[in-house]
Amino acid sequence: MSTPLSTTSSSTTSSSAVPSRRWPASPLAAAARAFDLLTCPPAPLAFDARGLPVLPQRILPLNELRDLLTADSTPKPVRDLVWRDLVPRARRDGPTWVVAAVGIAMPGLRMKAGLLTRRWHGDTADLDAELITGFVERLKRTPSGPWDHPDWVLTRAVAAAVIDPEEHLLIGETRLDEIPLSVVAGKLGISPTLAASWRGKAERRLAAAIASGELDWETLHTCSAAVDAARRKAHRAQALAASVATSTRPAGTPPVREPIPVAA
Repeated sequence: MSTPLSTTSSSTTSSSAVPSRRWPASPLAAAARAFDLLTCPPAPLAFDARGLPVLPQRILPLNELRDLLTADSTPKPVRDLVWRDLVPRARRDGPTWVVAAVGIAMPGLRMKAGLLTRRWHGDTADLDAELITGFVERLKRTPSGPWDHPDWVLTRAVAAAVIDPEEHLLIGETRLDEIPLSVVAGKLGISPTLAASWRGKAERRLAAAIASGELDWETLHTCSAAVDAARRKAHRAQALAASVATSTRPAGTPPVREPIPVAA
């Protein structure tokens, strides 16, 4: 819920307002300036954080909300909840909340812009403009499901026992952070071939869960999900044991298959 914040005096208004200055030429700087204007007295745009965990239980100016969302101490699920409110608001309530959404996302947009322009020696204005345009278009097209940052979707998938923490690590580090599969496999103590197999199966389960709506703000573990998680872990342990046995068995020795108990 949005609401304007009231000020206590005219002196507060004059001292807190963003000073008048020349409009920035950079698209990112211009978007940031427009956001700053939304947070100025006498009626700064604000976000009602009452009822949301971790956040201060009061109406927050948008610049304070932005700083809280980028703080390391704010859990990702809380950021998730805020964006779940901001995205429909940007669609429904017009340009003001589109500017608000861009401003709140500005730290991430600036980071992305820095990566894009690292080896760019020309004018970056067009790149910045395309970055903002792409973000705004995504606000318009985002589906109602788990649209948010992939890392948050993975976190909910672990909570729902669709994937396990090891599979979260495999998918997150190799797909999102672009760490070589062999490196992540080493962290898990398995071969790259086995890691690729685990990841592929986990991604298929993840895709099915997203398509079915199972990951739409999933927060609870069910008994059946816990049993399924235990069964998958047992199967992976069996596969790992077989992989180790294969790599250490002398040539010509037949494999020894010892079943591992699986949760009923």
